[in-house]
Parts: sequence; C-alpha cells; structure tokens
Amino acid sequence: MYEADGMQYDLNEGPAYDAVTDQDAVYSPDLANDARWPKFGPRANALGLASLLAIRLVHPGRLYMCLNLYSITPDAFTAHRDIVAHVFSSHAKEAFDQPQDIDTLRDAMGSMTLVDQATGVLMQRHAIDAERALEIITQLAREQEDPLDAARGIVQAATSRAPGAT
Repeated sequence: MYEADGMQYDLNEGPAYDAVTDQDAVYSPDLANDARWPKFGPRANALGLASLLAIRLVHPGRLYMCLNLYSITPDAFTAHRDIVAHVFSSHAKEAFDQPQDIDTLRDAMGSMTLVDQATGVLMQRHAIDAERALEIITQLAREQEDPLDAARGIVQAATSRAPGAT
C-alpha cells in the first residue's frame, strides 16, 4: 500500500493524486484496466491491488491529505461507495483534528492560568477575595479589545515591580 501511494505521486497520476489535486473522491473499480491512469493502474495491479477509492481530506489551514481504501477485489466499493467514503473520511478527519483540539485546549489552559495569576495579584495587592478580583478583571476586560489584555496587564505590572525584575 505504501508503495502504491508513493507511486501515484511519483507518476503524477492515480486516484489519490486526482483526489488531492482535482476532485473530492475518485474511484477505480478495476485498476488494471482503468484508462485514466495508464502507468499507475497496471503497476498497482501488479502489487495485487484491484480497486481503489481515494477520498480527499482537507485540514483547514494546513494541508490536503488523501485517504486511500485499497481492495484486492475488483469493483469492491461500488455498492456503498458514498457511504464508505463519508464514514471513513469523517473518522479520519476527526483523528487529524485532535492536534488542533489539543492546541485549543492548551490555549485555554494558558488563558485560565493568566486569569488566575491576575486574580492572585489583585487579591494580594488590595486584600480582596477572589470573587471581587474576578469582578475587577471582568470590568477591565470589557474596556479592552482582547479580554485577556486586562489580566495580562495586571500580571505584567506585578512582575515588573517584583524584586530583581529588570
């Protein structure tokens, strides 16, 4: 399979190559005799592959990928091709989206840490409780373009006054 994937890009032809460069999904029910890919088809068939369903996956802002479903049986995906393509591509997309979700989670955790630090600074500086400190941060945030700028400003001001700060 790895060899067949690479071969398509080396030859600039094949269902996966077409799916990534031109169409959302490409199906070849008989690779050995598919006139669309005169170089790739016979070579893939020599590897024991008879049919192939290639589905383009788009990862927003990153890259185009292709999910290739190979079969040793000719015409393997005809009956339920659209359903198979949808199910496999949606699961694959979810798997590729996880790193983006992890980045979002990290950003959220960083934001929470920043707000917690600002809350602590206000509590210490003004001898107030956490609820009152959050009210102050919220009020300041309404006046800012970026709601985190208020918390960031409080923390930066505190760290610039800290002993040993430059």
